[in-house]
Amino acid sequence: MRRFSFGNIEISLHFPPDVRTDSLPLFIQSFSAPYLPSHEISIAFRQISPCSERLPPVPKHFGLHGFYEREGDRWTVHCRLPIGPQRPDALPVLVVTPTLFFVLAHYGIASLHAAAVLLSPPTRSISLPEALVFVGPSGCGKTTASKAMLSRGAAFLADDRLLLHQSGKTLLLCPSFERPNPFRLWNRRDPLHDPPPEEPPEPSYGLFAVPRVLLFPAVSPGEPSRQEILSPGATMARLQISSRGLSDLPETPLPPRVLTLGKKADRLFDTLAEEFGLETRNYRAP
Repeated sequence: MRRFSFGNIEISLHFPPDVRTDSLPLFIQSFSAPYLPSHEISIAFRQISPCSERLPPVPKHFGLHGFYEREGDRWTVHCRLPIGPQRPDALPVLVVTPTLFFVLAHYGIASLHAAAVLLSPPTRSISLPEALVFVGPSGCGKTTASKAMLSRGAAFLADDRLLLHQSGKTLLLCPSFERPNPFRLWNRRDPLHDPPPEEPPEPSYGLFAVPRVLLFPAVSPGEPSRQEILSPGATMARLQISSRGLSDLPETPLPPRVLTLGKKADRLFDTLAEEFGLETRNYRAP
């Protein structure tokens, strides 16, 4: 069994004895924090069998071919488990991540392929700072936009995966339980022109924020950089591509926008920094 805490949620994972789980502690970050609902969730994994097909299927958009049973907070998921000498790090990617996203969706928590920066550091008087959220698939420019705003005074929340939770009328963001991939875009550079790579910041585990605006970056080198307002329908269509478990359009103070990152992108980032009152300073969220 592997057990970890995620906010106020305690999750225990149970696997058959022939499944290697030694990579799970390197994959999951435990942290306690307010705002999330309190539950003790148990998930037992079973190898898929002919009898499994009598059970309800896990929806395909979660990325897991499997079936499930539920009794309160106790879940049993039937899927193809990697066994024997296979790489243990395949277990989180193929099985654990999609299962957790599927289960958490039933508790009002959706995953989002996104990065986020804070408009101000958290203080005693500001327990829920506002954030700019950059949403989209790999390669769209999320990390590029995040680094640009950090250099203009924003603070760091998370680089690649966020979780959304609706608490009353407030939409909350927090880093996912997944530990960051050490080979992510943050460390890529041009060795002839770029300075030595900096240490990628750690996600601010346990810190929550409220989204000020959803921004959808799109790298287009030949086009002029610009921002455009998105309609609700177009926003939901883009969110469906980047989310797991999100059924409704999140409400934010400002309408969502597309950021075209092309020529003179620095001017666009300067405009955003001025709009949201960022000061040029170096700050890293605790």
